Amino acid sequence: MNKITKINYLIKNKRKIFPSRDFVNILDLLKVIHKILKITLKRKKSMKILNVSSEVSTPINKVIKILKKKDKKNFKINHIKIAKQEFEHTKGSNKELYKYIKFVPKKRLKLY
Repeated sequence: MNKITKINYLIKNKRKIFPSRDFVNILDLLKVIHKILKITLKRKKSMKILNVSSEVSTPINKVIKILKKKDKKNFKINHIKIAKQEFEHTKGSNKELYKYIKFVPKKRLKLY
């Protein structure tokens, strides 16, 4: 059975534009959680809300291409047009996280 993957797009200047998002490697996220828990328990500091980001915006269609190569299976893609109000690009910042635990992301999404 083939899976159907939904992928959003916008129309801009009569072209299909796929939104870009910030993807974080799970190993980086686990390191951040571990460091924050150590600091919080050791120093009895209160919890903070912090962004965890790769600081790179990657188009969704490129992620789909990577998944297709890795999976070696042909899955169907259902393109869904989204409203112009949706964000075309999102990218986070680790400025506060760096101040708190000196974190710099090590893993990047490999775009073949």
